[in-house]
Amino acid sequence: MTYTILLIIHLFSAALFIGTLFFWTFIIDRGFRGERARRIDQEALGDSESILSSYTRSIMRINVAIIGISGIFMLHYYGKSLVSFDSSFSYLLSLKVLLGVILIVLFYALPKIMSKVKLENKIRVHDNIHYFMFSTIVALVILSKTMWM
Repeated sequence: MTYTILLIIHLFSAALFIGTLFFWTFIIDRGFRGERARRIDQEALGDSESILSSYTRSIMRINVAIIGISGIFMLHYYGKSLVSFDSSFSYLLSLKVLLGVILIVLFYALPKIMSKVKLENKIRVHDNIHYFMFSTIVALVILSKTMWM
């Protein structure tokens, strides 16, 4: 029963994170660049993006913490299989844990990373990190499904 509740919380939080990252990466970032961006007041766009980013980030901080904490508690149920590495399940689970930790650390370190990036490279670095995070999340989803095959 406890595992089922943790799983539902974990999946709901992960879906929220994936959806937010998808929207930000493929709708906001790509939708307001190039030809489309020329039709919009750039100052207003920058202000809107800054406000939206701040609000989204504050919600996602809590959400990512929930993903991490629920993942740790769920790992308690299957952690014994990581000791022996005697099955493909244990390898997939350990890879999933590693990718999850990388994503969580990257999420919380991203503001610090972006503050060190030169202004002319900010958009490129920001986009590349978002693409990396989205690709990693897709890999996590695939790992999650293949673990049970």
